[in-house]
Parts: sequence; C-alpha cells; structure tokens
Amino acid sequence: MTAFDAPLLLTVVLLYTFVGWAFCRRLMPRLNAGFRAFTALMLLAQFLIVGYAFSDPPLSRFEAWLWNLDAEGNLVNIFSTTQLALVGCLALFAGQVAIARPVWQRRYFSGIGILFIFFAWDEFYELRAHLAGWHLVYAVAGLIVAALALLAALRRPRKSRIWHICFLVGLAIGATGAIFIDIAPWDCKSRNIWQVEVDGCVNHYEIEETLELLGVWFALVAMAGLFSDLRAAGGKGRGIPRALRLLPPLLLLIFLLPVFWEMIASRLTAQPIELRFASDIGIEAYRLEIERDMLAVSLFMSSKDWRRFAGLGISIRIMDQVSGQTAAFSDDRVARGKAGLSAFFDPLLKQRNEVIIPSHTPANRAYWIVLNLWRGARNGFVRQRVLSSDHWLLDETQIVLGEFALREESAPAGTSQLAIFNNGFALEAAILPALARASESLELSFTWRSNASGEEDMIQFLHLGHDDSGEWFIYDQPPLGPRLPTRLWYEGLSDSETWRIPLPDDLAGGVYSLYTGLYRALDKERAPVRSADGSVFVDFRVPLGKLTIEGAA
Repeated sequence: MTAFDAPLLLTVVLLYTFVGWAFCRRLMPRLNAGFRAFTALMLLAQFLIVGYAFSDPPLSRFEAWLWNLDAEGNLVNIFSTTQLALVGCLALFAGQVAIARPVWQRRYFSGIGILFIFFAWDEFYELRAHLAGWHLVYAVAGLIVAALALLAALRRPRKSRIWHICFLVGLAIGATGAIFIDIAPWDCKSRNIWQVEVDGCVNHYEIEETLELLGVWFALVAMAGLFSDLRAAGGKGRGIPRALRLLPPLLLLIFLLPVFWEMIASRLTAQPIELRFASDIGIEAYRLEIERDMLAVSLFMSSKDWRRFAGLGISIRIMDQVSGQTAAFSDDRVARGKAGLSAFFDPLLKQRNEVIIPSHTPANRAYWIVLNLWRGARNGFVRQRVLSSDHWLLDETQIVLGEFALREESAPAGTSQLAIFNNGFALEAAILPALARASESLELSFTWRSNASGEEDMIQFLHLGHDDSGEWFIYDQPPLGPRLPTRLWYEGLSDSETWRIPLPDDLAGGVYSLYTGLYRALDKERAPVRSADGSVFVDFRVPLGKLTIEGAA
C-alpha cells in the first residue's frame, strides 16, 4: 500500500460519479431505451472492475492477476477488448444503416469500425509490443480519426453534434491514458513525476488503463447515439438491433477461440516428462522448437502451492556434446502473469523461454538442451535439486531435455556416389593414400550425404585385408566422428570427415584391399548397401581400392 492508493481510489470514485451524473443528465435521454440500459450497465461494470482493482490487496496471486489492470488474458483485459470491439461493430452497423446517406459518411463509419476492431485485437494479443515506435503510430492514427470526427461534426446539424463531441472526448481521454501517461517519465526512486516532487510512488498503469477504459466507453456511447439517430431518421437495416444482442457472446467466442486452440494444440505437441524438484515444482511436459538462430523451450509446470513460483528462475543451455562447452544460454524468471486465460481451465503454468543461437555457432555438431531451475539467494543463485526424473541428468541439478544438430546449408549433390545405403545415407567420395607405414597414422577422408533423417546410431567400419596372408585389420567409428552421431543426421546433410587411424607397429607390410560400410550400434547388423547402378555389394561391404603398407622402420 503506497501513499497514492487512497487518493487514487477517491479520485476514481469522484471521476466515475461525475461521468455518471453527466451521462444521466445530458446523454442518456437522447438514447433509445435499449442503448440507455446497455451503456449504463457497461459504465457500472467498468466502475466495479476498476474500483475492485484499486481496493484492498488481493488474497492470492491468482486474484492479483485476475483483477490486474495491466495483465493479459484476465477479466479486465476481456472487458476492455469487448468494449473496443463493440465500438467497432456499432460503427460498422451505423455505416449499414446510413446506406442512403452520402458516400463519405458510410466510409467514415466503416473506417472507424475496422480501426476499433483492430484495436480490440491488439488489446487482447498485445500486437503493438512487436511494433517499434507504436506510440507515434497510434498518436498519428488518433489525430486522423479526431480530424475526421471534427469534420463530420461540422457537416451535421447542431442537435446531432453532441455524439461527435462525445466521440472526440473519448478519443482524448483514451489517448491521454494509452499514450501520454504511458510514456511519462515515472521515476519512483527519485520521487519525481513530470519534474514534480511526490511522496511515495504510484502504479501509473492503473491511471493509464482507467482512462483508456473510460475513453472507449465515451466512444461506445457516441456510436450508440449516432446509430440511434440514423435509425430514427429512417435508416435501413431493421434486423440489426436483434443481432446486437448476440454481439457480446459472439465477440468473446471470436477472441477466446485462439486462446483455447493454443492451449490444446500446445499440449498435443508437447512431450510428457516426469520431473520433480526439491522446491515442490514439477514439470509435466515440454515442447522444443528449433531453428537455426533460435531455440524455444515451452515448459508445462505444476505445484501444489502456486506461491512456489515466486522468485523461481529457469536456465536453458545449449551444450556441445563433445567439448561440454556452452554455445548459448538464457536465464529468465518464471512469469506467473503470462499464464493468461488458460489459468481458468488448465492447472499447469506454461512458461516459454527462448535462446538466441549466435550465427558463429558451428553447424553439424551435436548439442544437448540442458535445463535447470534456480532461485535468487543472498550470495548469488541456488540451483534447485532434482528429486526424480525420467530423463538423463548431467548432475543433480541439470536435466537433458533433448538434443539436436544445427543445420548447415547443404552443398549440391555430387555427380557420382560410391555407395547408397537403404536408410537414405550415401557415401559420395572416399580419398585414401596409395602408401602408408606401420606404426604411423593412416589418413582417409569420407564425404557423406543424407537423403533422410537419421533414426539410430550407425557405426562405420573399415576393413583392411592383406592380399597374401588373408589377415585383417579392423577399425570402427561413427562416420562423422563423435561430433555428429547418425541419429541426428537430417535430410540434405552433406559433410566430410577425415579419419586418422593409428596403425600398429607389428602390422605386416604388403598390399591391402580396403572395404567400408555401416552397421547398427544396437545389434551390430550391417546396413544393406548397393552401388550407383543398383548392384548390391557382397556382405554389404563397399570396396574402396588397394593400399600398400610398409613395415615399421
């Protein structure tokens, strides 16, 4: 409770009292009976919502979110969205009623209707958050609408100008809250607001949202009045008033359907997980969205006590499987308010974290996606211990959610292929020396292409058979080494790997025949392989050529 709370509540009560008195005295008598009750109820509902938001502190975090004037997807946000959409629909209907009027008048109402329906969509889904400099864009749009409303008022008889004036008043009040108060330099630390010294601090969004709600209500009354006048003057469209009764539930359905669809779709595409932390936090499911420059991890979290989420943080790291180095990471606190409307129907808190992957991060390497939870402490951050998990743990606090390989732009396919395997892999080229020496390293290079996504770990074998004695030297490793197991190969992959094979000191000199191929790591079964002309290789071994090995010096 700040020093501003009581004066603000009193100001809100006086403001709505004055607006209600002016409405009953000047505006209500000019409306038809249906719109009188409708606009009065909208004002009363608005007053109750705003008054409750300013009143006693909430009993729980859920209640604080539900009545928060600045939160997304809650009761206040739904009411504000509905008001804006109703203004837009009334303006569109007014344009239909004014079908016998001048063209400019019909276009004027249609333009306002489309604009306010867009504002409603923006209010619910925060579209402006993705628009740089939105304050300026909205200010310019408001000035244009105000200028058009003023011109429309000047072209109307004096007795009907009151609705245009009411609309202009609504635009001015709404713009004061949405733009000017929102960009005001609220400096609570120095107790300075607009260069005026104050005692305490004020949540400016409460003033901002209150003025926005009140401004939109004035616009709603104005459109109701204009619609009434047009109908009284003999406008067409006699079925519109009955349709208006269905607008509130219809608008709620239109705006809420994407919320429920997102909730259901996200759960259908999520992977289940059994993960429990010592702080009574559980993770029931997760979803991974992987792109070249960004990784998004959505967690579906649970707790018996939602207060446990306070101060909780999530860390997501992308870790190189070979070196153990972190390629990219993100640390974010759990945002309870982002649960949105789905909190009514879904007991899980959805948290989405994004990790930006630097452009210089090496491609065609295997990376783990590592998760840990933490809480702020006096001496830094304390990682939360894992009590149980059905996923692999790096240690008692770090869970491997998954793995992936960064894709690289594929090179064009080679003109010839040495071997084509039935799993979609192809050996395009093999470069080997003509001479090697025992006790030294044998260097070979293989170029691979994948025409399908890998599903399991495959091992490449290299067999060196002595032409005279029949003895064999065998060496195995993953085709591209440990940096990219075949289970992470993707369609369009093209990459090369150089092998450096240490030859034993006692390897007999002579001419060797070289063969290669693939086998499954799980059961050692070789992968069927054929040549480019379709001939199947004997024993599923691809002949590479001859190699002379000299004995050790």
